[in-house]
Amino acid sequence: MSEALTIGVRSIERAGLDPVRAYARLRSYTPGRGSYLFESLDGQGDSGRYSVIGYRVRSGAMMPPGVDAIALVASELSPRAESFASALALGGAGYFSSSIASLWNRVRLHDDEGPSGMFNMGATVVVFDHAEGTVSVAGPQNGRVVDRCVWELEHGADPEDLGSFDASARPRLVGAEPTGEKLAARGIRARAYLGEVESVTLAQTFTSPAREADPFDCYRALRGQGGQRHGYFIDFGETPTQPRAVVTGTSDVTLYQRRHEESEPDLVTAMKAALPRASAIGAPVPDAARLVRQLEEQSRQAWGGAVGFVGAGGVGTLVLADELILMQDGIFWCTAGARLDQATDPAELAAATERGVARRLAAIAYAQSRREP
Repeated sequence: MSEALTIGVRSIERAGLDPVRAYARLRSYTPGRGSYLFESLDGQGDSGRYSVIGYRVRSGAMMPPGVDAIALVASELSPRAESFASALALGGAGYFSSSIASLWNRVRLHDDEGPSGMFNMGATVVVFDHAEGTVSVAGPQNGRVVDRCVWELEHGADPEDLGSFDASARPRLVGAEPTGEKLAARGIRARAYLGEVESVTLAQTFTSPAREADPFDCYRALRGQGGQRHGYFIDFGETPTQPRAVVTGTSDVTLYQRRHEESEPDLVTAMKAALPRASAIGAPVPDAARLVRQLEEQSRQAWGGAVGFVGAGGVGTLVLADELILMQDGIFWCTAGARLDQATDPAELAAATERGVARRLAAIAYAQSRREP
């Protein structure tokens, strides 16, 4: 983003407005264009202070495999902004793949590795400060984009009611890679290394056809199940060179947070300390990361990485991408891990990953059912 861009900020009334309703209204004006919602689901404490909406994204950044996307995004951020809202209008939201942690630990990448990160950069933003009870809109001063955003917040279409939701539902078509039998066999192989490592977390990825489902319905169903501190929905839109991709999910683990008045922590340093997460890899982390690469044949893509928003001066929040759904190429993807240690029966690994994706599969089934004839 250009540091010369002048950002305007306007405070608005919050009465009757919540982040989901506000995002749905703005999204109705920009179908197919990049946008995002990062929501505090409890609004408590420092980590739950802000919910952030971005729409009318001005550019996208997709970093190829083998690139340190965190360092790259950090280098593109302006050094400072006048306020938290203006800092976010100069930044963006997206995800960093788990492959970055592999690079840091000198672990060879998989052949099917996807982007090391994807970000929506530069947007008109709406910032809910739950501690102060305020709402601010920020965007470039040229073009009256802030005034347009306020008008669209007042006149946009509200989301439909959720209706009935079955938390035990599953999509009609679900595939798993590896299969449960292969995962158990992988666990048997891994047991031979216990002693060199204390534990290892093995992953299984589940897929289901999107069937015209709206992934925003997945997000609304996930957040409605409760029990998590953060929720996110990032629509990267569709471009002539890139099909539409969406990441959505919830998380209870904050990896990085920095407010406007703070000078620490540094984004790159903090993320190197936070990733890879032992819960997604095993312990000790460096040895478990190498063992995972030896045992698994497919990349974990975004799962086990980080997702959130960052702005000028390094402000922002990033959370662990542990309960994430990716929609791409007309398919929903979700991954879960199962911890293997000396007390674990490898035959039980598949049941553990099934429990790990149950909430997400129910959300996918809900979204699919809303688009069925």
